[in-house]
Amino acid sequence: SYSGLSPLQQPAAAPNVNTQDLFAGVIDRVVLSPRDLLTLRVGVMDHDNTISAAGVGAAVLRPDGWQQNWFSAVDTGGTRRSASVTWDRSGIAALGTNTVSATADIQSRTMSSTMQHQTIQIEDDLGRLTRSIGFAGLVQPLSVSDNWGGTGLRDLWDLTPRLQIDLDLRLDWYQAFTGLTPSPRIGVRYVLDQDARTTIKASVGKFVGRAPLGARAFSQFPLRVDRSYDPSTGAVTRTVTDLFTSRTLELPRADGVTLELEHTIRPGLEGQAAFRVRNGSRLPTVIVPVDSGNIVLDSSGSSTYREVQVSVRQTWKPDRQMFISYVHAITNGDINDFGSLFTNLDTPLLEPGAAAPVAASVP
Repeated sequence: SYSGLSPLQQPAAAPNVNTQDLFAGVIDRVVLSPRDLLTLRVGVMDHDNTISAAGVGAAVLRPDGWQQNWFSAVDTGGTRRSASVTWDRSGIAALGTNTVSATADIQSRTMSSTMQHQTIQIEDDLGRLTRSIGFAGLVQPLSVSDNWGGTGLRDLWDLTPRLQIDLDLRLDWYQAFTGLTPSPRIGVRYVLDQDARTTIKASVGKFVGRAPLGARAFSQFPLRVDRSYDPSTGAVTRTVTDLFTSRTLELPRADGVTLELEHTIRPGLEGQAAFRVRNGSRLPTVIVPVDSGNIVLDSSGSSTYREVQVSVRQTWKPDRQMFISYVHAITNGDINDFGSLFTNLDTPLLEPGAAAPVAASVP
């Protein structure tokens, strides 16, 4: 109840949100031999999300916050189906000891959503209308679906008792493209001394994700009419009609690098220091023109993440320990990233974007 309630969002302008997720899954592990394991997974997720207004009439935004009502009522339902098979084989002797894993998976998503939008009125500190945003009604519910899959091969390679290399290659397929998208990764774990008191871990790799399903329905979003007014006379000074269009969305990417150092200070006391970097690219981003024109969703966004972590663990007994850690992180990205902007398939104001610390960035 009253989602988003704050000194800048009054109770009537804070909507009620009802979310329900149902999941069912089956996992079957088949031991083929003392060295071979086959794992089968099948799952279904059903998601329903309803946003209902708590007030009546138009949504009013003033310098002291949102008042009177929230601008949208959204009812969304979606289903995701997935299946995967993984084969693991251990104890392969080849320049050391290898554990090899091969996996293949496929998933599909469907979504349907209805929307009802109220007019947004933006007023100055004297209560005079300076801008309004109106919405066209939806003729039919938003409806979209997609399918994707992939396959991967991993080799956990113990060259010596002190050196381990993790090799991983994944190929992703998406219905909107022809061909496969590769994402190679490599990790190294090295024990510096015979007593295994100090361990260095490092990894580098590319990761491939998927855009939110709602992004594929972007071109079905209702038309907006954005009007500006002279607050003194009430005369319309500018009218912009915003149409939503979408280019072919690519698979989001991220390049990540991690470096960790673990050290046993004394028996029972362990310390860890870690540094992580992740650069995202081809993120679905809303392009809002400065003057007028279509609002376009494009895979042009990028993000950067930097993290430094220091941790200490003191263990007295197997069931008694104390863990302390400190993380300092910085995240920058486009403020018009689709996943952040359209959290519930609605956002009241659309402005030209820029790179800035993202809302989820907690240093």
